[in-house]
Amino acid sequence: MTPEMMIEVFRQLAFISAVIGGFIFGFIAVFLTASSRKRAAGWTAVLAIASAVGFLICVLGWTLGVPVLHMVISAPQNGSLAALSDPLPGLHRLLSGIFVFSMFLFIISLGISGWVRSRTVGIASCSLAGIAVAMFLHILRIFTH
Repeated sequence: MTPEMMIEVFRQLAFISAVIGGFIFGFIAVFLTASSRKRAAGWTAVLAIASAVGFLICVLGWTLGVPVLHMVISAPQNGSLAALSDPLPGLHRLLSGIFVFSMFLFIISLGISGWVRSRTVGIASCSLAGIAVAMFLHILRIFTH
């Protein structure tokens, strides 16, 4: 992957993480202000918070990686700036793992959230979350080697 391609990948993944994370913060606000004493509400909030933290880390890591890549591209290859880019593939792998884990936590929190309302909604939300996990795994299988 060229540095230019990596810059675009970092930007897009930071953007996607920020959008999903922003949605999750709104989702968390609803569950933290709800007066429900059901365990499902607590678990939903905890999983959503863990997911939001993961997405926040991803946004930070991928966003801060972009200027480093720009410096590497624009600098003469004297070795010192090229050394900066060496940890970026490892960082990208780590952030990708955090992204996938955070996405699973978020989908699970969506599935659990229905149980706060009723058994019927809980079954429906868990079923939809199961379908979402299956689709997410299918997409990951297509785009990972």
